[in-house]
Amino acid sequence: MGKQVVFWGPVHGQMGTTSNCISAACMIGFESPIRTLIGSTQRAFSTMESVVLKPSERLGREPFQRSGLDALERLAHNQRLTAMNLSDYTIPLLYERLDILRGSQRKSSHEGSIDMELWEMILGHAKQAYDLVMLDENSGIRQSGTMQMLQASDVIVINLNQNAAILEQFSANQELIELLQTKSCVFVLGQYEPGSKYTVRNIARKYKFVEELCTIPRCVDFMDACNDHSVLEFVLRHRNVGSRHPNYTFIQETRRFANTILKHVGVDSEFFCEKGA
Repeated sequence: MGKQVVFWGPVHGQMGTTSNCISAACMIGFESPIRTLIGSTQRAFSTMESVVLKPSERLGREPFQRSGLDALERLAHNQRLTAMNLSDYTIPLLYERLDILRGSQRKSSHEGSIDMELWEMILGHAKQAYDLVMLDENSGIRQSGTMQMLQASDVIVINLNQNAAILEQFSANQELIELLQTKSCVFVLGQYEPGSKYTVRNIARKYKFVEELCTIPRCVDFMDACNDHSVLEFVLRHRNVGSRHPNYTFIQETRRFANTILKHVGVDSEFFCEKGA
């Protein structure tokens, strides 16, 4: 049975949650033999798709929504979804390594998220078909189903940044902190700036609930790759860069982040090695 990892942040649009999920998934896909499925719990189109799929791939050419979340929801509702056929409705990014589940293509906005019972059914089959299911979850805890998704996950990746007000607000949420203390959590600082006085060491020292804190440094070239729908190509080109390359630290920290996630889900991560010279 595969493991479910949810990427979540306390505030929308500031944590780099989606890009952190994508960068870790790409690194795992290139450097491990396990099968990974990535997707968003949002029913509508997600940013995740735009950074790895070209516009022509996102639009889709199938009538009646024969792939993606719409198809899985329909099959699950009709009791026809199985672990054997689930991958037929995903898009392969790396053959036998990494697939993505497209979000809903429906135009209607009457419902912001999929029914939780259907999600549980879909995820149950997905964890039989894949070693790892990585989900980009809605930020905050006000969205319907978010707390249930956090509680049901094997590992929660808590996406934070160096904003002191957000860190204080997060640490003051006692209900959330108590929940996280019962779960296996990975904490990561996205868009990390090492020159800030809010360094990874100072943050970890101040907030005692943080056991291990990863960082994803700010990387302009990676941001450009996200805008150009070419994240996979970026990771592939930069995996072996040497220590003098300007993106070396970003790659090394992303690799360490991915390795930490696998360690928390109990996957043997010895296949990860330090690339470059």
